[in-house]
Amino acid sequence: MNKDIEKAIDDLRRSASRYEKPERYYNGDHDLRFATDKFENAFGSLFREFALNLCPVVCDAVRDKLRITSFSRTAGCLPAVRRGLAPKPDANACGRGA
Repeated sequence: MNKDIEKAIDDLRRSASRYEKPERYYNGDHDLRFATDKFENAFGSLFREFALNLCPVVCDAVRDKLRITSFSRTAGCLPAVRRGLAPKPDANACGRGA
């Protein structure tokens, strides 16, 4: 497998724990920090059933408004261009333009 892909997969695996809590919240599995053990024993997950989860609405609203306007690499030409595997873009695309 390509070394860059292996590194990307390894980085994603190592940072997966950072994404667990936001993903749980997005899916509606919120921590009830205000709920004591006594509260939880008395009511269990009753309040989870009718709780309104606004996380997806907020996140998706922001996501839906995002648009990619450009993509560039300022550190130099893409490796495929340097190796002659892709057509050479104009000088501005390689970070050497005016």
